[in-house]
Amino acid sequence: MAEQVDILGIGQEKVFRPYQIEGGWTVVTPGAESGRRQAARKVVVALSRVEIQLRSQKDLEACIRHLEESDRRFAMIRSNPWDWARVLHKDLVVHFAVEWYELSFFETKKGAYAQADHAKMYQQFGATLNDITVKHFLVDAKGNETPA
Repeated sequence: MAEQVDILGIGQEKVFRPYQIEGGWTVVTPGAESGRRQAARKVVVALSRVEIQLRSQKDLEACIRHLEESDRRFAMIRSNPWDWARVLHKDLVVHFAVEWYELSFFETKKGAYAQADHAKMYQQFGATLNDITVKHFLVDAKGNETPA
């Protein structure tokens, strides 16, 4: 059997390489912090900080794959009024944030994580709404956060 060659580069390795930060957390996607927020001249007006407690390594890997795919889509669609901040994990816990760029959109959509379509998605990585904690914050022009 002949060796397969990827002449189109479709199977190329990811450009982003996970890295560890203080406290033993591993950053697995850069999110908007990759520079795309600045490139699109967007300003964060609110944040939703998310923590997901998973049950197994398999669930962790599935969750990370899902977030990586979402991050890839966000990178291609710069007109969204929201984006992901970087995604990190430690043990079986995943942390990330949703950056909101329009206050009215944040007010309308901040509870979307609790809707049925999201709950169905969580099942793909063994989680339920009970495994997810979300805390919302307003962000002022100086970057200060206050609970929303």
